[in-house]
Amino acid sequence: MSISTRLTLILTLAAALLFGGVGYTSVRIDERELRFLVLRETTLLATSLELAFDDALRDRQLNDVQDTLKDLEHLHPEVDILVYDQHADLVTASEGAVRREPVERAQRDARNSRGPVERFVLDDDGGPRLVAALPLLRDRAEAPWVLAVVRPLDDMEKEMQLKRRTATLSVVAFAVLVAVLMFWLVRVHVGRPLAELVGDMRRVQGGDLSPRPEPTRHDEVGDALIGFAKLTNELRDAKARLDQEASERSELSRRLQEADKLVTIGQLSASLAHEIDTPLGVLEGRARDLFDHAREPESIRSGGTLVEQ
Repeated sequence: MSISTRLTLILTLAAALLFGGVGYTSVRIDERELRFLVLRETTLLATSLELAFDDALRDRQLNDVQDTLKDLEHLHPEVDILVYDQHADLVTASEGAVRREPVERAQRDARNSRGPVERFVLDDDGGPRLVAALPLLRDRAEAPWVLAVVRPLDDMEKEMQLKRRTATLSVVAFAVLVAVLMFWLVRVHVGRPLAELVGDMRRVQGGDLSPRPEPTRHDEVGDALIGFAKLTNELRDAKARLDQEASERSELSRRLQEADKLVTIGQLSASLAHEIDTPLGVLEGRARDLFDHAREPESIRSGGTLVEQ
């Protein structure tokens, strides 16, 4: 795997993790804020109903409670409202409201603690709901009545799913963009200069020490290219000096060989001269002797031995 690919994968993974972490945190914050808003709205609605139902129940006007539930059915048809008496029996409820186990647990807890209870629950049918239970007529000595407000959270869940999907797509798109951008940047600013450096190394290894253009980069890779170019120039100069020294040594060797030949010829000439000089000396002596006795008898001139008289 090339260095460009490795760097691209590492940087892309780091960017995706960072952006994904930011996106996940943002989604979680949005989810908490949305839950807080839904809880606050539901709590405000339950508190308003608590005040109205307390007055109606003190006056034993259960019809007023039912009328209020009918009016709320037009304003908030998705919200279920249930009213339990002191015996935990369901007295009245909005249209379509049914007794569910999470609601029963919430109303029992509110009755026992005499305080409000809010819970985000998953109902038996898998639907997310917010249950808010408030005790009514708490100032009485007997067990309080309980108001339960149930709000489905399907819309909130759909919105959160949309946010999660959007965040996921954003992370994927960001990762792809970073991968493409990083691959191009690493390829141009790292991979290509390194490939050029490797090519120069192979040319030098093959014996090509010709000058290279001066790099124009001003970063670490550029420094490496400049350093290698200087090293190549020094190698070229050293090779030129070695070639010159080799040529000089060759010329010196040739001259030494010629001098050796001349010495050998001189020695041979001296030996020949010595060999020739001895008989020539004898001949010269005889010739002079003959010349000096040129008027002697014929026997002496013809090669006889000269005998002193």
